[in-house]
Amino acid sequence: MKKILSFIFIVFGFTMLFIGCSSNALKTNFIEGVVTLDGSPVADATITFSPKGNEPVAVGKTDSSGKYTLSSLQGGRNGQGALSGDYYVTIKKMINTAPKPTEEELRNASEKGIDLTMKYPSKMEYVIPSKYEDKKTSGLEATVKAGKNKIDFDLTSK
Repeated sequence: MKKILSFIFIVFGFTMLFIGCSSNALKTNFIEGVVTLDGSPVADATITFSPKGNEPVAVGKTDSSGKYTLSSLQGGRNGQGALSGDYYVTIKKMINTAPKPTEEELRNASEKGIDLTMKYPSKMEYVIPSKYEDKKTSGLEATVKAGKNKIDFDLTSK
């Protein structure tokens, strides 16, 4: 009888733990949109929704067609989208425009244990103007409402 009661208490405890954890999940709203620069889609850009209140930050990355979706993370819990509220938005994309070593140089360096980073240092350049990566200068804001949200951003290089 003691074993049965112990088993019941263990099952009950795990059930309550599971219910408690799932009730703390983020109540996020789905967000998608497209990022364009001068009318062309921007691939591989990072888009961040920074809360004006106490909501968690939501982040996404654009695909080859400029489309993004957001995810939020708070207290180790991930939510697809963002909580309802007002957000500052930043968008960033940089690329390395430095010359790259040839296949032969890479092979020789690998064989001889040579580090090529001094010969070929990174040179990062903005694809999207740098003003869009700072919430104070981007001029981009969004309001997330309950349910599904479609929020596009048409950026200019000027």
